[in-house]
Amino acid sequence: MRLENKDLNFIRILNEKLTRKDSVLDLAYERMGDAGIVFLCRNRDLSHVQKLDLSWNEITDEGLTVLTKSGSLAGLKHLILNANQIGDEGIGNLAVSKNLPNLESIELAHNQISDFGALSLVKSQSLLNLGFVDLEMNKVGQQKLTRFPDGAVVSKLRILNLRRNLLGDESIADWAQAGAFEKLVHLNLGWNQITNQGARILAHSPTLNRLEILVLDSNHIGDPGALDIAGSKHLNNLVQLYMQDNNIGRAGQTALRAMRSRNLVEKKRIDNKLNLNEQRLDNKDLASLAQYEKLDGIVSLTLRNNHFDYHGVQELANSPYLKNLRSLNLMSNAVEDKGLLLLAESPNLSQLESLNLENTGITSLGILALSQSPHLNKLKELNLNSNDLGEKGFRILADSGNFKNLIKLRTSGVPVGDSGFQAILDSAKKKGPIPPFRQPETPYKYTNPTIRSPGSTPCTRSDRTTTMSPRAWPPVGRFGWSPCPSRSTEVHSPATAAVIASPPPTTSTRNASIATVPFFAESSSPPSVARPCCSCPPSSTRTPGMSTCCCSSSGPRPWPSQPSIPTSTPTKRRGSIPPPPRSRGPRTAM
Repeated sequence: MRLENKDLNFIRILNEKLTRKDSVLDLAYERMGDAGIVFLCRNRDLSHVQKLDLSWNEITDEGLTVLTKSGSLAGLKHLILNANQIGDEGIGNLAVSKNLPNLESIELAHNQISDFGALSLVKSQSLLNLGFVDLEMNKVGQQKLTRFPDGAVVSKLRILNLRRNLLGDESIADWAQAGAFEKLVHLNLGWNQITNQGARILAHSPTLNRLEILVLDSNHIGDPGALDIAGSKHLNNLVQLYMQDNNIGRAGQTALRAMRSRNLVEKKRIDNKLNLNEQRLDNKDLASLAQYEKLDGIVSLTLRNNHFDYHGVQELANSPYLKNLRSLNLMSNAVEDKGLLLLAESPNLSQLESLNLENTGITSLGILALSQSPHLNKLKELNLNSNDLGEKGFRILADSGNFKNLIKLRTSGVPVGDSGFQAILDSAKKKGPIPPFRQPETPYKYTNPTIRSPGSTPCTRSDRTTTMSPRAWPPVGRFGWSPCPSRSTEVHSPATAAVIASPPPTTSTRNASIATVPFFAESSSPPSVARPCCSCPPSSTRTPGMSTCCCSSSGPRPWPSQPSIPTSTPTKRRGSIPPPPRSRGPRTAM
């Protein structure tokens, strides 16, 4: 083997990369061949290399043998040899090499390795730190083993990828007999022509008792094989099972989901807490999980970042084994308002004290259902981060008496708005229960207001019309409102002048541009003028700038008849909402 003129470019590239002293040496797609391996191993300055990528380099058994006999790569931890021409001879020399004591992973996908070479590598007594072996798309399973290689299974081997080979049922039996699956936690056998017989062999193999992830997709397994795996006494640690593109019917799928739910609870449960984060659980998985009787006694359930929606939430809400649940985490799932409504109506979750709804698609409608729930009134912690609640949602939170036990509220990434934020502050400062919020039957649409304080210009809104209730307040401040140009004019009737006759209040610097504009929630056809305030008895008081009376003794009196007043009757209110602070300017709730 000698370097030709065409290899001079490779020498230049190699010298440039070795000069940088990086821990990763990437030589993929250089077409260096066996001669390049010889030149590489002659270099004595390779002690710093921990990862070596030699993919797509036309390397044969001869080149790999040279590599394994070199002592310059003693610090190597990751070796990548994908897409070369390596066979059993080179793998055999690699398996007995003493020059790679720190090797932790090796990738040999798309080569020419058969059963004997693959088993020699798996059972190596020299590569004691090897934990990951990738043998995808080789020739494993093409020949019947007449003898097994000497040696024991690698002590630290945890992940074995045999995907897209030709193992079949007989080769599966040979590998299980050789103990090749011992100590594995992740085994990939997809696309290997495995049938029900092979699935039964795996189910009855005692060497798979540590397996947590099993991939059997794109084989020929039916319900009998699925039932064997589901009823296995050795796969008690299996929590992730991939069997797509097989011939498994409903009975087999139900049994597999029940087995997975059982194993998840047994493995992930610590004391009375169950952590199922990022387990790829869908609605059917939650249906199976909710019916597992060993959920009884669980006080904390975490389901962050899975694949279920409100249908899965319904299964949890209907579970009779979650009556002792104190904490529920549904973060980063498609719960939405429908799912929150199901939770709010469930009597099985009446002991819930902590609820995490971060990034679950909740809006003000879901908050309304939560605020009116007769069961979820013991909440102490509520996480609403990264949801679109709007100011309406915060008004509901503040006005509801269902959160009197709430001591921690998270709203990061939620557009609160000035009105919503102030409502939360007022609720926190207020003593005693807060009057419940009453949702109107018919939604109203908000349009631009027609009433303003003296000395200010009309207020305009540039975005689309917002749907809200008669008692809700429109978005203000930085969420869409801006003063009109000073040339804008507005004509007020005598009745309107009586309402806005009070002087504008003193405002803070932060809200100086919007504080003179009152807040209104009008109907879809807003009146052109405002109603004058009624007369209050001497013993009562009236808030300046309000369009309704705030009488402390006898309550507001009927509106006097005015020819310019619309015929619609104002909505009656139950209880009262305390007026906002003076620093925010006068606010009117209709």
